[in-house]
Amino acid sequence: MEYLYAFFLGVLQGVTEFLPISSSGHLSLLEHILGIQEPETFFDIVLHVGTLLAVLFFFRSLVFQIVASLIRCVKSRFTGNKPEAQDAQNAWLVAKVLVASLPAGAVGFFFGDAMENLSKDPDIVSVLLIVNGLILLLNYRSKPVFSKTTHNLTSCSLAICFAIGIVQAFAIFRGISRSGSTITAGNLLGLNPLDSARFSFLLFLVAISGALVLALSHYTPSSSSFTLEQIIFGGLVAFVFGVISLKVLMKVLASKKLYFFAPYCIAIGVVGLLIL
Repeated sequence: MEYLYAFFLGVLQGVTEFLPISSSGHLSLLEHILGIQEPETFFDIVLHVGTLLAVLFFFRSLVFQIVASLIRCVKSRFTGNKPEAQDAQNAWLVAKVLVASLPAGAVGFFFGDAMENLSKDPDIVSVLLIVNGLILLLNYRSKPVFSKTTHNLTSCSLAICFAIGIVQAFAIFRGISRSGSTITAGNLLGLNPLDSARFSFLLFLVAISGALVLALSHYTPSSSSFTLEQIIFGGLVAFVFGVISLKVLMKVLASKKLYFFAPYCIAIGVVGLLIL
């Protein structure tokens, strides 16, 4: 039974973490409907590690390029040589990601607990899922709303990146999808859809890494209803389904139809309001 439970939670984590439907919102409603408690801290950490590895695997080429560029830039700094243009651009992209991560970090540090407690109310989560659906509907427009031109990761400004970071801060609320809200913000601000996704998941790497470090710093070993093998199994399931979800999401973005997920989020929110 524990393996089945671990499998189910791994699928839930892997699918809803990347599709723009809010993993935390689904988990919160599931707790109230089925009486399922949140998984133990260590199990929860391993599930998130699974999705973190899924992003690293799926975007391994981009991540490798960025890391290699940073290493070459450091070498150039010590040797007095000017870095190559592509290496400088990748280093600047890292700076954009770090700057864009500041709003969520600040909001999470000062207001995270309050926002988390507030959004455990199933009615609030249901309303936020409806709001998330309305956010996704903004992708129905094929052209940017706040920009006259389309940008890629190289040409987008620091201001655009910071604005996306501000939007990410609101995804601390359960029911608001981090990927859905940040990709939508990128699209509205002029980033092409695929680069919006790439930037969103680069932000995810920073956010989830910080969250994991924080969780581990407060983690104290305790008895668990899961064996180590079952916990690792759950993490592997989250990894596999995370990669599958990323493939689905990128295909949807390529077709510019992210709004397809909006009716589902709105329907789940309405059902949550009616039955919880």
